[in-house]
Amino acid sequence: MSSRANYSTNPLKFLVIEDDYLTRQGVCALLQEYGSVSEASKVEQAATLIKRERFDIILIDLGLNSELEGLQLIEPALQAGSYPVVVTGQESEQVIKQSYHLGCSDYLVKPFKRATLNRVITSYRQSKHHHSFFQQLKDHFVTKDQQLITQLEELASASSNSDPIFLGGESGTGKSMVAKLIHQIGHDSMDTFVHLNCAEIPTELLESELFGHKKGAFSGATANKPGKVELAHNGTLFLDEIATLSLAMQAKLLVVLEEKRFTPVGSITPQYSNFRLISATCQNLNQLVAAGEFREDLFYRLDGLSVTIPPLRERPDDIPLLIKHLLRQGDRRVVITQPAMCALTTYHWPGNVRELARVIELLRRIPSGIITPNHLPAKVLNTPPLTSEIDLELTGPQKSIIKEHGLKALMTKIEHDVTKQYYQNNMERVRQTLKDLQISNSTFYRILGQHHG
Repeated sequence: MSSRANYSTNPLKFLVIEDDYLTRQGVCALLQEYGSVSEASKVEQAATLIKRERFDIILIDLGLNSELEGLQLIEPALQAGSYPVVVTGQESEQVIKQSYHLGCSDYLVKPFKRATLNRVITSYRQSKHHHSFFQQLKDHFVTKDQQLITQLEELASASSNSDPIFLGGESGTGKSMVAKLIHQIGHDSMDTFVHLNCAEIPTELLESELFGHKKGAFSGATANKPGKVELAHNGTLFLDEIATLSLAMQAKLLVVLEEKRFTPVGSITPQYSNFRLISATCQNLNQLVAAGEFREDLFYRLDGLSVTIPPLRERPDDIPLLIKHLLRQGDRRVVITQPAMCALTTYHWPGNVRELARVIELLRRIPSGIITPNHLPAKVLNTPPLTSEIDLELTGPQKSIIKEHGLKALMTKIEHDVTKQYYQNNMERVRQTLKDLQISNSTFYRILGQHHG
């Protein structure tokens, strides 16, 4: 996990904008150990430098030729891709608010210490790391769902620390891929990624699989074997389907997370392992906790940053994007007709992205190179309609909505009204509402955000 605290130490390029000569020289002297430093004493001179050169960090004094004149340099610095930091004697809340509103990344009051500059530089490098992480995450995880994008941004912000991450969502939504991306993008290439699907290991073997065992610990233990916890030292341990752990195993895992120590089966000597835990499940942990099937203390330990990946049927706009992305894999190129794309988009994809990827992989191999509905699996073309008979008497207002705006508008309003009622009944507790309605976080915000009537 060495890379979590270590960002790039490449030399940086600074621009110091300060009209007082002695102050400017003092700041420049402090910065020289981190890279090259340019300086300017006037707005015009600074503006020219910002247009002509690329700076990593720009320190801007607000009081140049006149009061607060430096404010006009914040936006150009930001647009140039720099990290603008205000350095001033102004302590007015209004000025501070205005500076941040214009886009400054930090606001320092003179005089300041070397440690303050160190903090600014660390913050800059951290922000670059987070931005790079997020861009790579978006490149691999294709989505236009705004709530999911927001959650991915939160993941990027958490990529530099060791806090646990919990990934929720149905089977096939991409939890394993996200876990691997978090590790690959946020760590050194030498750090270990250890994956264990808890549902695939028999209960009687799970303790040995997690913590390892000593030779002779049980019948068949002919040699010492390291467990997943030991192998994940200084790396990432990804426990998939963690909800399938027995209560006894949950208790042992909780101790490991709290103390960073574990004891192999057949040993009396605890061993140390420092790892970042990413856990995932397709089950609702809130419901399992309420039913006494999952430890509440472990639940809160896992829930450092929680991301729920909504099923594909709840983000239909992502389906065409994913299809095009998957069709671009490999060297061969094929095209898809609009009727085929329409059929794939309207299918409900119970297996989510995993199922879609398998179908597209088969379609990429068709000899003709042009995908038509004739090439699609029967399950996609023959999705059975809903046949349940529902005894429903529409109200007058509901009939009016259908007459004026159509059925979709009525369904949207019903969805909104039900969600809002549950939300209010739950004292505006989002998590409880998600649990009651069995919907994802992104679906909740989509429902409440799309209807304003």
